[in-house]
Amino acid sequence: GLPWPVGQHNVSVCSFSGVECDARGRVVRLDLHNRMLRGSVPDEISYLTELKELYLNANELSGKIPASVGSLQHLTDLDIEMNLFEGSLVPSIANLTNLEFLSCGFNKLTGTLSSIDFSRLTKVRTFKCDYNQLQGELPASLNNMSSLVYLILSYNQFTGAIPPLNSLENLYDLELHNNYFTKLPEFSENLKSLTSLSLGFNKLESCIPSTLG
Repeated sequence: GLPWPVGQHNVSVCSFSGVECDARGRVVRLDLHNRMLRGSVPDEISYLTELKELYLNANELSGKIPASVGSLQHLTDLDIEMNLFEGSLVPSIANLTNLEFLSCGFNKLTGTLSSIDFSRLTKVRTFKCDYNQLQGELPASLNNMSSLVYLILSYNQFTGAIPPLNSLENLYDLELHNNYFTKLPEFSENLKSLTSLSLGFNKLESCIPSTLG
């Protein structure tokens, strides 16, 4: 649980464990990882309008990810990994245009990613959403995440063709293993940073091209 004072007057939230504020007393960092928290994330999370970093990982939080998260437009880091979140990854995530780190792995997320316009998330370096139950085809807009270094979507139920990712010149690690993909994209020499590629345990009908060897 949280070691926060309850019912005490004249206590600044900035003094609470896991809370960091700026000079004007506005919450800019909320680190509540590994606090054995349960329940759902309230819509009122959107009241923290200056929040830049939100770490809720390694708890037992459940329910759906509130769409109001998408109003936290200063957010650079969002880590909700290792919880019990259900439902889909909300489309409003695309409003977080300053986001650099997005980790939602090890949950119970379902649905597809097709409703999310990833082309708006051009600052994201890490997108990790492995060990869920996500389905459908990967959206082509992933190819517009121009800063992406780590794309980790393994252990889901994605199907169809892997979309072209040739615009991701900074991509270092691509992990799509343990899904149901059937077709590889055309890989180009633009992927000069790609060092780690994991595509095993799919239903691929073709071989990895020798140009990536």
